[in-house]
Amino acid sequence: MLKKILTIVLPIALPFLLYFAYVALAKRGAGASGRVPSLSDSPWPWLGMSGVALMAAVLISYRFVFSETGGPGATVVPERYIDGQIQDYQIREKQDIDAANGP
Repeated sequence: MLKKILTIVLPIALPFLLYFAYVALAKRGAGASGRVPSLSDSPWPWLGMSGVALMAAVLISYRFVFSETGGPGATVVPERYIDGQIQDYQIREKQDIDAANGP
């Protein structure tokens, strides 16, 4: 659950949260001297697109930094339910598969 929040929800929400913080700080500091940004003329499409782009960048970088990949010819055995327990997934290299199948 935390992984989904950190990799999907937070990157999409971050541009909006930063913009809301900017608007709040600008309203506090502007006083009567300058133009105060309002939420009605906000760049909603740009905030949304930047959030999706940030989410894509996070997911792609997460894939390359934290994943366990096998080499060419490796096989992924998914999680299984055996004898009342869930067995974790496994990545089997080609030589492991050949050894298990015999000569």
